[in-house]
Amino acid sequence: MLTAATIIARALQIAKAPNYAAQALDTLNAILSDLCMSHDSALTRRLFSFTFDPSLASNFGSGPYSLPVDYLRASGSSGESQRAFFWTLNGVPYPMVPCDLSDFDMQVQQAGLQSYPWLWATDMANSAAISARYKFATTAALTLASTSATLVDAGDVAAGDGIAGEGIEPGTTISSITGLTATLSAGATATLSAASVFFGEPPTAYAYPPPSGAYAVSIRYQALYPPIVNTARYPWFPDDGYLIDELAGRLMEITDGARAVEFIGDGFQAGRAGRRLSRYLAQADDKKNRPQTVELDR
Repeated sequence: MLTAATIIARALQIAKAPNYAAQALDTLNAILSDLCMSHDSALTRRLFSFTFDPSLASNFGSGPYSLPVDYLRASGSSGESQRAFFWTLNGVPYPMVPCDLSDFDMQVQQAGLQSYPWLWATDMANSAAISARYKFATTAALTLASTSATLVDAGDVAAGDGIAGEGIEPGTTISSITGLTATLSAGATATLSAASVFFGEPPTAYAYPPPSGAYAVSIRYQALYPPIVNTARYPWFPDDGYLIDELAGRLMEITDGARAVEFIGDGFQAGRAGRRLSRYLAQADDKKNRPQTVELDR
């Protein structure tokens, strides 16, 4: 495993771009973000737990329920994404069927319809939000304590925003913020200096029929990881060779290097980095010990 600083140094040498260190860090973060967005890797899978609340004033308890701010989609890396959202009663799991918001909107909402939920829908835009989904990522030292985060720059972070990243439990939100100190809704899992985190408006989920009890809910989901701030740390993606080749190729695009196509391809044929990534994905996530099946609509 190589640190982010070492990966950047190797890529700069290969790309023959010694004065592009700042662009290299930005580009490395873009590559890691692309991996989160494009691939269901077990490395970016997280588990979020909450409890249905039948007493919610809106939708008779159907929602909205806030999801983690780093939520991208239900996890396919856990096997079947359609079994990634389930609730339990007396130890019995009840998987829920995903549907579009338009399907949820067409369900009858009346008092007395509370039952066992079987449909769920997500609103990735968070219709209640009036600002961007992702508000602010740390650009300098952030120190996490048990229930608070000390910021160097608070941006436009406000109470109710989600926080995600290193040492943060999924679904944690900002309870209050005073100056540069943010009080967290849940305790941090670690005390870190220069932690890499980001803030934003969390997406929401809805269940139907409205739940008839305070049932425990579990969601396995694919997360968006925050940008690297401290280059002495290791990137979450373990294939150093891919990161070096992909970063070098993208830097060559910036410098108009003739070897960019060799490293990152031309849109029709994969380059060195793409071939490395394909080999990694073919062996990743411990999938060799069981058959894999095509997922069908429940």
